[in-house]
Amino acid sequence: MSHKEISIAAVERNNVWIEAITNVLKNRGNPEFPQVFMREVGTQCAAQLREKIIAHFGRTPQSVDGLIEAIS
Repeated sequence: MSHKEISIAAVERNNVWIEAITNVLKNRGNPEFPQVFMREVGTQCAAQLREKIIAHFGRTPQSVDGLIEAIS
């Protein structure tokens, strides 16, 4: 697997995007909703990443270190 660099600009755009979504969700009336929403989105993102790792390596990483190695 080739290593791809993520630019600082991309990281900054993602930070701005996440902050904007969080601010909108905070203003929806339910103070717990942003946490529930972000947890669900994070779970879906992690599941997608896991599927890609299994497809590439043929197995699930057995540790955090194994996961980091797989995505590096």
